[in-house]
Amino acid sequence: MYTQYTERAEPTVDVEENSIEAQHPEIVSAQQSAVLCQTCGLCCNGALFSFVALKEKDVEALKGTPIKIRADKDGKTIFSQPCAALSGTSCSIYETRPGACRSYLCSLTRGVLNGSNDLESALGHVADMKARGAWLLANVPQGMLKQRAPAPAKQTPLTANTILKMWQAPKPEATGGEATGNESNEPLSLWTLLSLLHPRFLAKHQQVGLTAQDRAYVANAFAYTKRVDRLFEKTPLLRKYAELVQQF
Repeated sequence: MYTQYTERAEPTVDVEENSIEAQHPEIVSAQQSAVLCQTCGLCCNGALFSFVALKEKDVEALKGTPIKIRADKDGKTIFSQPCAALSGTSCSIYETRPGACRSYLCSLTRGVLNGSNDLESALGHVADMKARGAWLLANVPQGMLKQRAPAPAKQTPLTANTILKMWQAPKPEATGGEATGNESNEPLSLWTLLSLLHPRFLAKHQQVGLTAQDRAYVANAFAYTKRVDRLFEKTPLLRKYAELVQQF
């Protein structure tokens, strides 16, 4: 079972006497929001999203970057997460990042920016979310990602250990599209994983019932989506996992 992560990163914005910040304390929150953003990286590593939509001007700007652009099933131009341009928790193409990335502001960062959240608590939430995400990646119940059709000879079937290795592995130079449980040549985003697992848990519940391990995973997935919805971005996965929990 998931154990709450208690380590807290310390705020790094110091206010010196007679500085502009000391004279105008209201501007400190703007600097603190930047510290939070640069410490976090959850909106880029696949913990909150499975892809980023692009506009035509973004496509030209991203030429020569590590990002591999593709079309989704509806013909929209996107790139998959985790983002290939993410270096640690920082963007390696910050000056040419897509418009969607430039305009995005999660609820947690907005709260620090407008003063309704303090930086230390926000950093604590980020650390907690990363620990919860790592648990979900490492503890997928056995068999839940079993291939429904025979895999090609050179393809490695997905297991919980494989997923964890994919998450930790360096980004590949080529991507064959967003992972859906049938590809193994790119890191599988946590958000894709949770989206993929939900209908499988639902089908298993209706057919044979969930095991104790399944229920523990679903409960932790619900707890994770609840925090995503409250702290970062509204998500339909919250209701989907809530409906599963309600059937326990």
